[in-house]
Amino acid sequence: MLKSAQPLMQSRQIPKEITSIIMGLVVVFISLRAGVRIIVDWQMKENARRGRSAGG
Repeated sequence: MLKSAQPLMQSRQIPKEITSIIMGLVVVFISLRAGVRIIVDWQMKENARRGRSAGG
């Protein structure tokens, strides 16, 4: 997807530097989303583990 976006943006007279920044931000936001998902899953498992050990 990102490989096809660069020529498309350049065809609309968007400078290559801006295109690279936009593509980098897309990668960062996707990574952040995946990281948050991992942290939330880990916290849910940790809370469930603590609940089981506290309960009995």
